[in-house]
Amino acid sequence: MKNRARLRANNKFIFKPEYVTIFIIIFILGLSAIYKPELFIEAVRRREFFQSIILGLPLIVTVAMGMMMVITTGCIDVSVGSIVGFTGMFVGFLFKFYDAPFWVGVLAAIVVGMMAGAFNGLFISYFRINFLVVTLATMNIWRGLAFVITDGVEIGASYMPEQMSFLILKGPIPRIGIPWLIWIALFFVIIMVFFMKYSHFGREVYAVGGNENAAKLRGINVKKVKFVVFALTGMFSGIAGLMYGARFGFFSPGDTGNGMELIVIASTVIGGVSISGGRGSIIGVVLGCLLLGTVQTLIPSVGFSSFYNTTIYGLIIIIALIIDTGIKIRKSRGVLAKKGVVGD
Repeated sequence: MKNRARLRANNKFIFKPEYVTIFIIIFILGLSAIYKPELFIEAVRRREFFQSIILGLPLIVTVAMGMMMVITTGCIDVSVGSIVGFTGMFVGFLFKFYDAPFWVGVLAAIVVGMMAGAFNGLFISYFRINFLVVTLATMNIWRGLAFVITDGVEIGASYMPEQMSFLILKGPIPRIGIPWLIWIALFFVIIMVFFMKYSHFGREVYAVGGNENAAKLRGINVKKVKFVVFALTGMFSGIAGLMYGARFGFFSPGDTGNGMELIVIASTVIGGVSISGGRGSIIGVVLGCLLLGTVQTLIPSVGFSSFYNTTIYGLIIIIALIIDTGIKIRKSRGVLAKKGVVGD
């Protein structure tokens, strides 16, 4: 009886990572309001601050939709930033040298990104090479190809079709004024919520990350699941490459997608996706992206150098790992208490 009472008591205090993320967002905004009150008091600065956060989210959220699946299977893809850069430069190359229409750029971003992700998935799933080794190698391959495509030359907005500017300047509902980029990212979030929660493949992704051997015994094709997950992650990264050009007005082989892998991984794990796989939610990932987007905008806004961003991203990953470990320990204690292993 004592064990059961203890288990019920423990369950009351098992916090969800999503709650922690929301608390951290409120906490850092509160500290910022104390340190730099004019940032929130002055209407113009307040509007620019929150607008900057919102406009920075679509790219991170889009790539994170794929990263969430990868980490849920127990893997990590550190090449996503380079896929964003390579795909962006490829699309920019089509715009500049072939005067390609917008729809061709969209199709190219999807296909090239998916092929790059499938390349990763092929070696990880079917050749059984460690995911870190593969994606570290391809991170350099895709970034190198981004420079090769245009000999390292930046592609400016003058070469892009008019629809690219529409993505950031206009939206489907003129009165609201929310640009297309945000609606596109929101569309991906809604699709992924239903895909991961209700589709057969989504349940297989969780099963593979939870226990790969058990998944095999259940008849799940683990190789296929991982291959598809990496291909889809490449597709999301490719779309983000196109979105980058719309957001910033240029494609640069060195800047497009640079460092995005760290931001996305940090957003995903702080959003509650277990780094060892098997657990995570799309809503948690979106909150993690909101946290990282807030930090990314807040640091220069309060007067600190943007060089602090990378350090903070690393610290956030460590914090997320500590939280993840704490959840695992608490759950394991709950299981032991339920079985009567834990003594009174």
